[in-house]
Amino acid sequence: MLCAAAWSWLAVRWWNSHHTHGLSLLDWMLMVAGMMLPLVFDHLRVAAARSLWPRRHRAMVAFLCGYAGVSLLVGLALSSLVTVTGIMAHGGGPPWAVAAALGLAAAWQLSPLKRRALSACHRTVPLAPRGWRADRDCVWYGWTIGRTCFVSCAGLMLACVVAGHSLPAMLAATAVARAERVSVRADAWRTCAALALMAGAQLAVIV
Repeated sequence: MLCAAAWSWLAVRWWNSHHTHGLSLLDWMLMVAGMMLPLVFDHLRVAAARSLWPRRHRAMVAFLCGYAGVSLLVGLALSSLVTVTGIMAHGGGPPWAVAAALGLAAAWQLSPLKRRALSACHRTVPLAPRGWRADRDCVWYGWTIGRTCFVSCAGLMLACVVAGHSLPAMLAATAVARAERVSVRADAWRTCAALALMAGAQLAVIV
């Protein structure tokens, strides 16, 4: 429900063009909730399954707290950068910034670091069964997966940010990120995404 609510609110903001006033922390956290939460459903199941039955919901909440902590830190850094540079003060960014970001995102999709981070997104960590150690482990689990998720999806997220939180861009990025996770042809999806991003960079320059 949290994911659906985030997408609904993003759609309303995009339709009303409220996103064109720059990058806010609210925009960022909504984008994370809509785009990234579908990628961690399996990890939430793991956190619940490895916890005692009465505390399974608590384990999932602790995981999400750790995951949200990474999201919040990244969002604060991006918001500060936008405030200092003013690069997105008048919308999704000037054409040169959009083209540069899309080109960087394309290069990132094909980088070895991206490939390693994508593999790390499938890892799990040991979880204590009860007590404060169980809460700590679940928070750490969420934090660990959050770090690898943002490294893996850094290029796609950057493209969405400079595109002014365009709803079509976010939907496409979410589909690609999910396909990279679950498909046996993850390399093919990464390559297709890189080609699409490069094409977008060229269009940004031409238009």
